[in-house]
Amino acid sequence: AAGLLRGATLSSLAVAAEAGTKRPVRWETGGAVWTTNSKAFKTFFRDGDITDRALQSGINNSGWTADEIREGMTKT
Repeated sequence: AAGLLRGATLSSLAVAAEAGTKRPVRWETGGAVWTTNSKAFKTFFRDGDITDRALQSGINNSGWTADEIREGMTKT
């Protein structure tokens, strides 16, 4: 259940970033707060390149592979 919740959070945050908003995504990991801008999400969705450390951490903690997330988020 915790993995699904993390995945759902990643999905909802990524959708907002891809939707063209200028607001960054905030990730909370214990005592740290990380920020990912929409450009990093667009690069990941388009090319599969992970250019942001916070995005990499979120993907690593989601329970899914980067390819699975990318495929799911770009599926039409």
